[in-house]
Amino acid sequence: DRNGQNSKELTVHRGELIEIEDSSKKWWRAKNFLGKVGHVPNNIVEEVEIELRPIV
Repeated sequence: DRNGQNSKELTVHRGELIEIEDSSKKWWRAKNFLGKVGHVPNNIVEEVEIELRPIV
């Protein structure tokens, strides 16, 4: 877990899925499942592949 230290940082929890919006710098811009946007250090994030399937 990592708590954001200011209003620009996003608090993230171990195992939480976040969407990366910009990964061009050491601090990545990310969005959590609640839609909150902020920056996280790239060394605490692990990329995973997610397969989306339509709901029938």
